[in-house]
Amino acid sequence: MHAVPIEIAQRGSPLQSIEIADFSGGMVTSMPQNGLSDKYFAAIYNMELEINGLLRVRNGFRPFDASNGESVLPGVPVSICLEDRSGTVTALAHLASGSVQAWNSLLASWSEIKTGYDADDKGAEFLKYTVNAAEDILFYNGTDAPQRWSGEAASADMGLSNVFTLPTVTDTAAIGRGLQITSGGPMLCYKYTAFYDDSGTTTKYGESACNSLTKEITASTAGLRKFTHTIATLPTGVSKLNVYRAPLNVPQGPYRYVGSLTATTPLEDIMPFGQEGVELTVFDGAMPVLKHAAVAGGRIVAIDGDIPSKVIWSQPGMPDVFPELNYAYLPEDGTGVAVFNGNVFVFTRNTVYMLDGSNFEAANFIKMCDKGCVSHKTIQDVGSGLVWLGIDNVYWADFNTRGADGDFPMPIGEPIKDQILEIRPSKASKAASAFVGNKYYLIFPGLSQDECTTTLCLNTIRGLALLPMGGGWTSQGWMASDLAVKDGVLYSMDRETKYIYTHAYPDDILSYADYTGNARTPIPVSIETGWVTMGAEWFHKLVHSVSVAAETSQTELVVEVVARDKQSNELRGTIPITLGSTLAAMDENVLVWDIGEWAPDEGDLGLQWAVDTRRIHASHKRFKKGLKGLWCKLIIRSSDAQDMRLLYVKPYFRVIPQAR
Repeated sequence: MHAVPIEIAQRGSPLQSIEIADFSGGMVTSMPQNGLSDKYFAAIYNMELEINGLLRVRNGFRPFDASNGESVLPGVPVSICLEDRSGTVTALAHLASGSVQAWNSLLASWSEIKTGYDADDKGAEFLKYTVNAAEDILFYNGTDAPQRWSGEAASADMGLSNVFTLPTVTDTAAIGRGLQITSGGPMLCYKYTAFYDDSGTTTKYGESACNSLTKEITASTAGLRKFTHTIATLPTGVSKLNVYRAPLNVPQGPYRYVGSLTATTPLEDIMPFGQEGVELTVFDGAMPVLKHAAVAGGRIVAIDGDIPSKVIWSQPGMPDVFPELNYAYLPEDGTGVAVFNGNVFVFTRNTVYMLDGSNFEAANFIKMCDKGCVSHKTIQDVGSGLVWLGIDNVYWADFNTRGADGDFPMPIGEPIKDQILEIRPSKASKAASAFVGNKYYLIFPGLSQDECTTTLCLNTIRGLALLPMGGGWTSQGWMASDLAVKDGVLYSMDRETKYIYTHAYPDDILSYADYTGNARTPIPVSIETGWVTMGAEWFHKLVHSVSVAAETSQTELVVEVVARDKQSNELRGTIPITLGSTLAAMDENVLVWDIGEWAPDEGDLGLQWAVDTRRIHASHKRFKKGLKGLWCKLIIRSSDAQDMRLLYVKPYFRVIPQAR
């Protein structure tokens, strides 16, 4: 940032000034306003903190895919997911009625993909499962069987159905190489799995669980024999059946790989005993009910919906195969699961545990810290660590850096701790979050509220730089019941309007708005400092004037100054400041412009963006009579901030010596 001083014509004693240009501390609501340092603020509304420490108006939003018609949902939504399908971003929504809907952008309408799926009061959670650059959505509610969606109706088979007709097996003599049968009558047992391989067009995950049936065949005679497996047709999406064989006369197994067959290529099993391949994980059970899940190393790791204190995980690449020994117990119910640096972190309300991502064994399930999570949806990987909402704070941890108390998590929600403590424990699980553009968005039910009414935004880079106090929080002027991110864009869901909104309109003034219909709505902003001590604390000051600089295409800000005396009496003065005055007409002390590529222009300040309609505007204006007090509070507001980036606010004052 650069500054060019310009003298102010003045009478009497010299003016002093305070430049407020570092907003990185963000909003602090949990501390007395007279205890704030100059980088912390009593309130910041409808603005977000940038990496450079400046404040910018948050994005406007409009209904998802509004250009294709009416996208209002056919019922009250409780949870959402955004997804790419054939190159087009689409949306999934779980309604309070139990219906799960998918948006069809071509038809510009919603269609039901699942009915009667219990929504509870939080809705289903959605999990993206990716193999070979293709992606499916699994959704689950902790009560019913998980469902899979890949563009059509949802299905409970996870895309790896093991229901198919068993092959026909014939026993014939072998020549040269085969199975040596010593006498007639011994029994061979086979099991089969379906291998899905559609080259990534509609995501199939690979190998299914084994078919629940076992093929048994009795050798007809002694000697060198071969057992030929044939099948007329394969299920849709299945490229082959894998064949596993048990030892002679041992139907309980173990079953080991002997080959595969297709509808056109039979399998001749001539694999000698003892030379079989890998052992089959036999899992004939139903897909477990899932709650709070994540994907790690091709496995689904989740809380068991039937036993909430139990953690379970699938076989790699097999999301419907959960062997009986793949589990570990928690001391209390699990509240969340997340993956960071290849390891799995499992949360309860009071603790965090880790599963070694390279060795999924219960023996490697270790306790990491004593600060848990109240809602799975608030856990986000922000690159440098995990961030989550706890009982009494928002925490960050890389599970390497320890806080002042020796525990791993660092509290980063101290500035807004009072709001967190107001969340009712019974409603805390409704809290949700999103991470996009280095910003962590957090929604939660406010004081005595059943639904999410508070939306906060944390710039994680600026906030984490201010540890252990934390900082970088701002308040957002919109409410949501759930959040989602796709391709670097934030989406929110509103239960009242029944819309999913796209938060991606920062520059187009005609679209830079809150949309409930098709008309633009202004975005009001306000920034309020704490009580600023100007000069010596026990001397009164006369607040003379204020300078403001902003990068914007709008014209007017209102700056309000509140002065307080020793007896806490308050005097309030308001100055409407018009930005964009010409250089000749300005009474300005400092002109400020941001770092960037500039082109000369005779209007405004003689400077403007080479590729942008926004310009740096700076104006200076004085109060008619001034305001006298010991302390000063500044309130900067605009009824329609549009695209404003605030660079600095600078009050000028004179010290008035007086006896104490």
